[in-house]
Amino acid sequence: MKSVRFADYVFKKLKNGDIVTLAGPKGEFTLNEESPRSLIFLAHGTGFAPIKSLIEHALSLEAETIHLHWIGSSRENIYLPNIAHAWRDALDNFHYEEHIAGFDLRTVNGKREETLLRQLDGINSGDSELLEGDIYIAGPEDAVNVAEKFFLEKGLPKTRVAVASVKG
Repeated sequence: MKSVRFADYVFKKLKNGDIVTLAGPKGEFTLNEESPRSLIFLAHGTGFAPIKSLIEHALSLEAETIHLHWIGSSRENIYLPNIAHAWRDALDNFHYEEHIAGFDLRTVNGKREETLLRQLDGINSGDSELLEGDIYIAGPEDAVNVAEKFFLEKGLPKTRVAVASVKG
């Protein structure tokens, strides 16, 4: 089958009344639109990209309460803080905190895992709604695995903890 650019097809061949079938994003890292619970987003480094998409979707649905915790390896790894600051400043129901791990989140084991677990425990202690909400975690695989295990061990069912690993 010959490849045709979408725009060429739409503007040169598509006619009024033609049926167009579109398929949306696929995958398991999607927002549970039916949930009445608060939305808790935990972005580790570059995990902000998929989290940002879910937050924008939640905002379009006028979600009741949104919490974003962005953990960067360093201050520079929180690369778009102004977006989250703008959401926090403009929306009464949007809560945002930045956290610095102090190590490369792509490699989390031994002492680094202990440090990340302490940081997650601190986030949990400081956010009374955390364990009552639906949690979305994205970032490098090692960091995501530690965070997912943390919340599952706190008693959250797997159905309320969504994860996505990202490269880089």
